[in-house]
Amino acid sequence: MLPFGDADNIEGWDPTQWRSNAARYGNYAMELLINTLIQQGAVKSRLRVKLFGGGMVMGTGKQANVGEKNIEFIRNYVKNEGLNLAGEDLGSEFPRKVVFDPITGKAWVKKLRGYRAEVEAEEISYKRRLVNEAKRDDDDSAELF
Repeated sequence: MLPFGDADNIEGWDPTQWRSNAARYGNYAMELLINTLIQQGAVKSRLRVKLFGGGMVMGTGKQANVGEKNIEFIRNYVKNEGLNLAGEDLGSEFPRKVVFDPITGKAWVKKLRGYRAEVEAEEISYKRRLVNEAKRDDDDSAELF
């Protein structure tokens, strides 16, 4: 949806800033993106949308259909908003590297074969960090009644 750098990961969170990463998620991310483009002078009816992602990079289990749900969401969003779909590369089991040229509107996609185990390991590590963070938060909190 929107690119986020290393500063937006869990280690970069600063509770004093009250900054939300809500823009990473579906409807809010798309509204934020489109509204920002319009504020910068874009005309919604002239926007052309190219969709990438929705791969099943996490193997089987609960995470297996996350990509399918993302694909379903974005296709419905594009249709409901009346956006012009110019192309897509969705699904499969591989992560992608996408390079987009905003001058020409061309996009190049490289499927990253052989990275699945690395992506799964990163996701497992991220989940552990979240669980540990939640435990630390629980230890520091007081129960109110």
